[in-house]
Amino acid sequence: MEDNDEVFCRTNIALIGFMGAGKTTVGKFLSYKTKMSHIDSDEEVEKISKMPIPMIFQKYGDRHLRLLEQDFCSGILPTLTNTVISTGGGIILNQKNIEMLRLYSKVFYIKSSPQKLYSRLKDDISRPLLQTYDKMDAIKTLLADREPLYEICAHHVINTGELEVFKIAEIILSII
Repeated sequence: MEDNDEVFCRTNIALIGFMGAGKTTVGKFLSYKTKMSHIDSDEEVEKISKMPIPMIFQKYGDRHLRLLEQDFCSGILPTLTNTVISTGGGIILNQKNIEMLRLYSKVFYIKSSPQKLYSRLKDDISRPLLQTYDKMDAIKTLLADREPLYEICAHHVINTGELEVFKIAEIILSII
């Protein structure tokens, strides 16, 4: 995406992408390499709600989870500086979140193929949106819906292919 929007603060690096793309792993590695702080939006949402994401989803539904993500973006994100932010896969489903991420961070879309995502998620029972008979179909459907939003939100897209974590971090560091 073209970087035409007014920038308030870009001392942060935000990683967006589908669940299982490696945002948290890359985020922690980037944090280590740069000596920047690291924060995971899912962990922050769990702290705010005092319950794990799957329980939030089961007890209150997807809409409530998205409101908690919005609370993170409007309440916590503006206070961060020099921080690598790993986000939940659905954070881009709210336009306000997209605006806040772009305003307060340099945003990188960690893009993975449906096949790669499936290989990472096929045995994961902690993902409420993938609790279905055909996980590959669910991944493809959700990814097709979200991909345009990831691309709108991102300042840069990193197509991970078979890249290792350190190589993804190296690419991000070469851009910033």
